[in-house]
Amino acid sequence: MGISNSNIPKRYSVSMITMAKSYEAISLKLPEELLRESDRLAEGLKTSRAAYIRSAIEERNRRIIRQARRERMQEASRKVRGESMKVNEEFAAIELDPDA
Repeated sequence: MGISNSNIPKRYSVSMITMAKSYEAISLKLPEELLRESDRLAEGLKTSRAAYIRSAIEERNRRIIRQARRERMQEASRKVRGESMKVNEEFAAIELDPDA
């Protein structure tokens, strides 16, 4: 006994849209040992070679994006570090001499 759109008021009507991923084909040359190892690991994970390679590329992309973000944050931190030290010195002076 499922719920159909006819049982749902119009303002709550739900449409199901299935989005299919679009894939592009590539040609890839790998050293034999890397291909054998990838096939073995993919088989152990019960996945296809293509799915295994896709997931490896996705993971590498995520790592590169995280590293780039980390580097941008470190650079921003370096830029404000000098100013932060000056502010800290001013607060320290006020704490030592409230009338300053």
